[in-house]
Amino acid sequence: MPLLKDQPQNRKYAAFTAPIAWLWAVWLAYALCVAFALAGHLPWRDEVDPWIATRNATIPELLSYFRTSGHPPLWHLLLLPFSRLGAPSPTLQIIQFFITTTTAWLILFRCPFPLWLRIPIVFSSAFMYSIGVIARGYGLMTLILCAIASQYPHRLQHPRRYALLLMLLLFSEVHVLYISATLSLLFLWDVRSIHPRLCQRIFVIFALAASAWLIIMWPPPEYNILVETSYKGFHNILYALSGAYLPNLMFYYPTHERVGTTLLVLLLTIATLGKTRLQIVFIGAILWLAFVFYNYYAPHHNALLYVINIFVLWLHHTTAKPSPISRLLYMLLALISIFMAYNTYTLYQEERAPPTSGAKDMAEYIRNLPYQGETIAYLGCHPLVSIAYYMPEIHLWQVSNNRYANYILWDKAYYNTCETVDEATYTRLRNSDTTLALSTQRIPQTMLDVTLLHKSYGSTESYVLYQINPPSRP
Repeated sequence: MPLLKDQPQNRKYAAFTAPIAWLWAVWLAYALCVAFALAGHLPWRDEVDPWIATRNATIPELLSYFRTSGHPPLWHLLLLPFSRLGAPSPTLQIIQFFITTTTAWLILFRCPFPLWLRIPIVFSSAFMYSIGVIARGYGLMTLILCAIASQYPHRLQHPRRYALLLMLLLFSEVHVLYISATLSLLFLWDVRSIHPRLCQRIFVIFALAASAWLIIMWPPPEYNILVETSYKGFHNILYALSGAYLPNLMFYYPTHERVGTTLLVLLLTIATLGKTRLQIVFIGAILWLAFVFYNYYAPHHNALLYVINIFVLWLHHTTAKPSPISRLLYMLLALISIFMAYNTYTLYQEERAPPTSGAKDMAEYIRNLPYQGETIAYLGCHPLVSIAYYMPEIHLWQVSNNRYANYILWDKAYYNTCETVDEATYTRLRNSDTTLALSTQRIPQTMLDVTLLHKSYGSTESYVLYQINPPSRP
C-alpha cells in the first residue's frame, strides 16, 4: 500500500477541553517543583563544561571543541553571552528553569493528548529531572521538539517559522539529526506543490545549514571513538532499552522486563502510526538513536527515547483520529509516566545525600585558604571543571599533561588517558613549586609527602585537597 500523506484534521486541541485556570494551576505546581529541585541540585562536570568552554575558550578552540565533543553549538551559543559577561554560576540553572517550564507549558496547553496523559508526562522523571533539572542541551532540544509539534498542523500556513524551528533542531543535539533531516525533506516536499519558489529558497537555506553543520561537527582524522568492542556497543543499546521507560533507580527489576516494556511501547507506537510517513520517521529515529548509543551512552540519556516517542505521537495525533491501538498505547504511557513521576521524587531525594558533585563545597573551602593567587596542582583532568565553575579566578594546573585547565578536551585519545596518575606524574609534581594538590582519590604517602586539608563528598564527583610538605623546587 502507498504511504499515506499526513494532513492536519480540523479538530480542536484537547488542551481546551479542560478549564484554562486549572491548567495554569497544574503548570504553576510543576514550576514550583522544578524550582525546588534546581535549588537543591549541584551541577556536575557534564553540565558545567559548556559554561566553562564558552567562558574561557577562544573561537578556534570552540570550533575544535564541537568537532570532538559530539554536541552541536546551539546550547553553547545560548550560554555564551552569559558566561562571557561574567554572569554568576546560578545563571545556568535559571536558564534551565525557563527552558523546562516553557516545555511543560507547551505540553499542557498545546499538546492534543488527553489531559490524563499530559499531566503524567510533564511530571515524569524524564521531563522533571533527566531533561528538566540536568542543565544540558537535551532540555533545549526537547523544547524545540515541542515547538515543532505545536506548529506541525500549521507548517504550510507559516512555512518560514516551521523552517526556522527545523534548523534550530539540527543544531541542538546529534540524537535528533535523523528527525531533523527527515522532517526537513518532508516539509520541502509539501511546500513544493504549494509555493514552488518559496520551496527553492528554503531548500537553499537548509543546504547552507547542513553544510555549516558538517563543517562544525565533522571530526578530525585522528579522532578516536570511545567504544572499543562491538560487545560494549550492543551492551550500551541494551542499557538504553532497559532504562527508557522504567525509572533509572528501579534497576532491581529484571532486564528482560525492562527491555520488554520498551519494546512493547515501541511496537504499539509503530502500529498506531500505521502506514504513514511518520512511521518511517519514528523507525528511522529509533535506529539512529541506537547507532548513537552504540558509540556512546550514559544513563542520563535514557529519557531521549521517551521524548522522541512522545514527539512523534504528538505529530500523529494532529493528523489522524485516535484508534483503539492508540488509546491502549496512551493508557500504557500514562501508567509508565505515573511510575516515572514517583521516580522523580526519589531522584530529588538522592540529590541531597550526598549531592552529585562535591565541587561547591571544595570551592568554598579553597576560597577561604590563605593561598590566594597560588596555582593548585590537579592530578587527573575531568571533574576539575566543576570547581572552576564556582571559582572563575582559580588556577588549576593539570599535572598529568602540563595544561592549565578550563574546559574538557574531548579528544578521545586524550580523554581516556589523562586520568592516569603514575610515578612520572608524582615526580613532576615533586619538582614543581606548587603547594596545593587536588585529586579525586587519595594520594599514597609513599608517592608524595602531603597533609590532608579537606575532602568533599559527592555521589559522582568527590575531591581531596592536600598541602605538599614541603613543596620541592626544580
